[in-house]
Amino acid sequence: MMYLPPTYNINQEPLIKKRRSNYAPRQKVRGPYRSYTTQEKNHVIYLHQIGLKFATISKRLGIPQKNVVRWCK
Repeated sequence: MMYLPPTYNINQEPLIKKRRSNYAPRQKVRGPYRSYTTQEKNHVIYLHQIGLKFATISKRLGIPQKNVVRWCK
């Protein structure tokens, strides 16, 4: 039989406890899609034709760059 120190108790909890994460994944709630008028789209195309880059148009007008590229193609 193995000798155990007198302070050791089998029923005792371990000294190092695992941390429990308080993180609970949440579902993201997406708002409604923004719709753009034909006039706004034509204005974006015009800006691209006069030489502005997609990123510049996107930042100035607050429209996602993906939309700007799609409309210009």
